[in-house]
Amino acid sequence: MDILIVDSDVGARNVYAGILSSIFPGLNIRHAENAESGRSLIQNVSPDLIILDFFSLDQPFLFMQELTAPVRPFIVIARSDEERVIVESLKNGALDFVAKKNIKLGYLKQVLARALLEVPRWQHMQRALNEGPKYAQYEKFNGDLQRFVLEMDTVQERGRAGLDLIPGRSYKLIFQYCSVRSPSAIIMDDEAKQNHMNLMLDRLGAIVSAHGGMVWTRKTNANICIFAEEDAQNAFISAIEGQTALIDLSSRMYIERPTALYAMDTGQVVYTKEHGELISEAINLTAHMAEKSSFERGILLTDALFQKLSKRAQKYFFRVEKQFEGHLIHSFEYTA
Repeated sequence: MDILIVDSDVGARNVYAGILSSIFPGLNIRHAENAESGRSLIQNVSPDLIILDFFSLDQPFLFMQELTAPVRPFIVIARSDEERVIVESLKNGALDFVAKKNIKLGYLKQVLARALLEVPRWQHMQRALNEGPKYAQYEKFNGDLQRFVLEMDTVQERGRAGLDLIPGRSYKLIFQYCSVRSPSAIIMDDEAKQNHMNLMLDRLGAIVSAHGGMVWTRKTNANICIFAEEDAQNAFISAIEGQTALIDLSSRMYIERPTALYAMDTGQVVYTKEHGELISEAINLTAHMAEKSSFERGILLTDALFQKLSKRAQKYFFRVEKQFEGHLIHSFEYTA
């Protein structure tokens, strides 16, 4: 089996080669210091697995796209764990992503071992995704999403001026509590489970940021996000796009499909000067809705937010018959 490591750092290449050799002795490991030499080796050798250092490439995403036709499995390694780098790497076909700071924790060894064992299966799935017809459920969900976006008249300008919070002041914000559940995490050890959850939460957090929101804090299985009150439409759209992202992520990582339950409310908050914290009853309500309700996926929102929707958009939601902690709740359930 031929492995190609593309990294400008000789020391890093040797570390990766050592980890690979310890997993599967006898691998044929080749090295490239930049994109140009990497392309040459790929053309001549056609490696079975490629390890890319993100910042060793002048145009990393272009290089990744070149690896998808024909399909060549690759893993991205980077010194940064920014959401943009992770999400865009996965969107451009990466088998997995590893931040360099996590290598010493043994995560790279797990990723490489799984990749080497799963390469044939991954290639088959990628070809099916690229060449075959889209799954009927996936097409239906995307169609629902597009219609929803059109009917909401989503504003294209996604500024974040409304989230420049000043300590000691009070604000009216929208809270979005996103709880993620993954069947695949059940069989993982604690470290692998948290890495698995972090990958999904990073992906969902990037969507929130793209729509003008902010991930305020994170739990082991949830993102707690905020939006300016005038960005209600973007908050709803980010919740819908989040489930689509999980569908895409599960197909690329060949895992059982994870689910996300979004709970949303709006309320007056105080941004404390001493601790830099947000204090609001709305935060507690969204957490309870996501963690204690009988729903497992979809969107739950209070009547206050429901009334901000256009009449055409409101038809996608159903009123929950039983009140939750004294609040009238409306739900949107995914059908994909």
